Amino acid sequence: NVFAMSDLAPFVAATLRDKVVQDLLEENRKLRRKLDNLQKVEITGPGGSPIYASGAFQDGNWQNGGHLWGDVKLEMATSADGSEVVVPVSYLNNIEIRLGGVVYASSDGEVFGFMDESDWDGEMRKEVNCHYSSDKNNLWLPLRIRQWPQSHWSTIQEMEYAGRTTGERFDAHDALLEQVAVAFPDATVSFPLATFFSSGVQELIKKLEIPSISEEEKQEDEDVMRLFNVVSMMLRSRGNNENGEAFANSVYEIVSAVRLLGLNISGEEFATEVLTLVNAQMESSQSGVDFISQVRETHNIQAPDNDESGQHEQNGGESA
Repeated sequence: NVFAMSDLAPFVAATLRDKVVQDLLEENRKLRRKLDNLQKVEITGPGGSPIYASGAFQDGNWQNGGHLWGDVKLEMATSADGSEVVVPVSYLNNIEIRLGGVVYASSDGEVFGFMDESDWDGEMRKEVNCHYSSDKNNLWLPLRIRQWPQSHWSTIQEMEYAGRTTGERFDAHDALLEQVAVAFPDATVSFPLATFFSSGVQELIKKLEIPSISEEEKQEDEDVMRLFNVVSMMLRSRGNNENGEAFANSVYEIVSAVRLLGLNISGEEFATEVLTLVNAQMESSQSGVDFISQVRETHNIQAPDNDESGQHEQNGGESA
């Protein structure tokens, strides 16, 4: 019973097919690992170790098709016992933000911190928003500080707000390293997310095939961002020291009034018009008068039939 080569041909062909399939699968796995590594966002110590937090670039909440910015949610690393790693505030002096295993920005570059309001703030915790820049790369990194008494962070916040009003720059990031790390050695930091600007990650955005938007939509969204920034800065300059949701509501009220009146953000009188609204909103807030209703009455604008009081703008509801 001697087999001829022709008898073995089907078996040889099947084996070769399996080998080709296996090679293709292995190549796909290598490409997938390479892509996963390319998309990995990590907050680390010097040289990439230890890893404090990580996330996936492709899972980010990308605004405007990736043309402006994107929030990438981060998860804190865990220790062998399953507990979250402890990162002392003093470690902020030497951290790296890595994208695809490569340093994207770090504490060696320019870092500046703001004491923006956050619903996460509490009696023993405070969120500080920091801007990291290195060469052409830049991003925002919120820092959540635990074991930091409100009696102290509120003082730092007042100093930072005062700096915004006078034009004297107060760096909350420096305060973390020079004051908090010294006075409260048990204070720790965690990293909930990283916000990337599209200018530094366009190539990766293209590889992920994030859908684009029209130039008109892009301009509209940029105008909205500018409007919120202008209103926030004017409120602070006029002495509004509200925190968290209270401050957000004040901003939304004024933005709603701007849209209600159809003010042109590119107009020469825009800053003056917004300042007038800011002053009026602060006065109505102190007197308990509904601001949007007051704007309608002053400018003789009829409220929608389903909302005579104008409360829906104030509360962020949809217009009729």
